[in-house]
Amino acid sequence: MRKFLLVMFFVMCPVLAHGATYYVATTGSDSTSCANAQSQSTPKLTINAGIGCLSSGDTLIVKAGIYNEIIPDNIPSGTAGTPTTVKSEVQYGAVLRPDGSQSKPDGVGFVIFGWTGDRSYITFDGFVLDAVDMPAPVYITYIKNGDNHHITISNNEMKNAAHYDDGTSSDGFVLGHTAHEIVFRGNKIHDIGTGASSSEHFFSYCSYFTGQNSVFENNELYNCSGFGLHMYDATGLGSNNNIVRNNYIHDNGGQGILFASGGQNNLLYNNIIVHNGIGPAPQTGGIQVGGYGSPSANNGVYNNTVYNNNGNCIEIGGNGPSDNTIRNNICYQNSNDNVVVSSGSGNTIDHNLLGTNPLFVNATAQDFHLQAGSPAIYAGVVIPGLPYCGSAPTLGALDRCGLPAPTNLRLVVN
Repeated sequence: MRKFLLVMFFVMCPVLAHGATYYVATTGSDSTSCANAQSQSTPKLTINAGIGCLSSGDTLIVKAGIYNEIIPDNIPSGTAGTPTTVKSEVQYGAVLRPDGSQSKPDGVGFVIFGWTGDRSYITFDGFVLDAVDMPAPVYITYIKNGDNHHITISNNEMKNAAHYDDGTSSDGFVLGHTAHEIVFRGNKIHDIGTGASSSEHFFSYCSYFTGQNSVFENNELYNCSGFGLHMYDATGLGSNNNIVRNNYIHDNGGQGILFASGGQNNLLYNNIIVHNGIGPAPQTGGIQVGGYGSPSANNGVYNNTVYNNNGNCIEIGGNGPSDNTIRNNICYQNSNDNVVVSSGSGNTIDHNLLGTNPLFVNATAQDFHLQAGSPAIYAGVVIPGLPYCGSAPTLGALDRCGLPAPTNLRLVVN
């Protein structure tokens, strides 16, 4: 009877399989076996050797130190609920700083971390990716075309990519147009396209985001020579059904956010977009919907704070964008605080605070919470699916109750 009950227990309550955990440290040795590398006291020396131990669903923990490596297309796919994980033990503790002697995965530019083939269910977390010693062009993180999906890139810092005056300019994060269900969360991208001048023809982006059904949230993008976030796809597939929310985008040479070619059914909300359009790039402004390629349609631009940008606060136009909704935004102290429509039809624009002092707590210190008595408080209209508190939504990115707010917001005094 006891044996029968034991058998029934394991049939009804199967044991869940857990992947193995391996370790890498600058004090380790690549001659260590994979079996021994499962102990923190006998780690591998290089990240790529550690990745060589991984099977689907395993975890690699990388201890603090500087690693002269790139991570190319070599992390095995995980499965739904059990991703393969490569993680810095301490956030920003493990630094990838390759010296440029590595190969170029696509034959054009250097990549510190990324894929050229099909991968899925992978998490990459907590690293510094520093391109300071690499020749341009550099795509610091690159998820190229292919059936790449359910990849989470979180809590990393990507920086110091040199300018390259060609169509393949350096970029912080590049997402290919066939990638889907990608999460890019809590990352910091800065100093991309260093050394660019007004005589150049091409500029570098913090992020070139062209995928499908993906989420770009809680990131900080700054000091890039071109756009903060550039959503553009020239293939005709479009960049569709993406969510861009709770990001802090500031002090970039070009526009803060460009929703350009073929983007449809994207949501852009609760972003703080400050002091963009300040560099040599010819395009300026806070947010633009449309611009190039096939028309952008059915996008929602809600509850953003757009402040002190060179150019238009928000612009619709360039490729006949249609049926986009611009609502609940704050535009203040930009060169032009209006929502400018240069082309397109069927676009809805209402319940925005344009050119009126919203009474920020301290804009000089980049604190864009609202003082009591702000004309933006409870002045919005309900957006289905977006939370709010009080009698009605508050305009701008920072609701009076703090829902939602950029969790990666860093206050900077310029």
